[in-house]
Amino acid sequence: MKISVSIPVLNQPESTQKTLDSLKSKQSKEIQYIIVDNGSTPPVRDWLIGLSGDDIVIRNEQNVGLPKALNQALIVSDADYTFFTHSDIEMFEQDWDLKIEQAIEDAGNVGVAGFYGAYGIGSSDIYRTPYHFTQLVRVIPVAGDRCKQDPKIHGHAQFKELWKKVAVLDGFSLIVKNEAGFVFDESFGPHHMYDSDIALQAYNKGMQVICINMDVIHYGGRTDVGEDWATPFGKTKQEVHREAHPPFYEKWGGGRQNICLPFRV
Repeated sequence: MKISVSIPVLNQPESTQKTLDSLKSKQSKEIQYIIVDNGSTPPVRDWLIGLSGDDIVIRNEQNVGLPKALNQALIVSDADYTFFTHSDIEMFEQDWDLKIEQAIEDAGNVGVAGFYGAYGIGSSDIYRTPYHFTQLVRVIPVAGDRCKQDPKIHGHAQFKELWKKVAVLDGFSLIVKNEAGFVFDESFGPHHMYDSDIALQAYNKGMQVICINMDVIHYGGRTDVGEDWATPFGKTKQEVHREAHPPFYEKWGGGRQNICLPFRV
């Protein structure tokens, strides 16, 4: 099994370098890295971040949004699975790539995997009107007991096995099967719901979605908090968040697909 790693970047060179160093120092074999520079400003834009070999840098003149950036990487990835992550994680697991392979092979028919997810999405009253965005809540967040996401902060249930079946995953770790025909849905806007959607796409195709028990931490929101990414889209960050929900609700609600909201495993 061949794995590529894709990281979208908007400035934040220190956290990006820390992410790359932690991944590369603990991988077991050569891995292709695909960096999507989503409109970084000089001098970060000209920063090569020590990539080599088959690694790729895709440069966008402006921020095209996360889903489009992820699709750009998906097109050029030459792997069986592409591991999409953020520029603010730290990997502690030695041979993490082998563990991903082991979990995917053990689970079988995996469309999407990750390190933090939830057993469900959508509240029980999701079809109550008028619709409110809280009706698309993730139900029972979950992570392995090696994941350094603090359950007291994130409110998640822990598991000790190699992997667990989940309904949806968090965008900081999305390991997507390349040949399955997945596309990150750009209609939700530049920043939200693409992660839950790619998981539901897998179930809609009759494939599995799993959470892998990985020793990793997501520091969370370094780019989101540190960059004014929303203003170029003519919106506030809160508006971008709330506007992503209606198209997701329309796509997966009301029996329009093989599965529908609320969704549980």
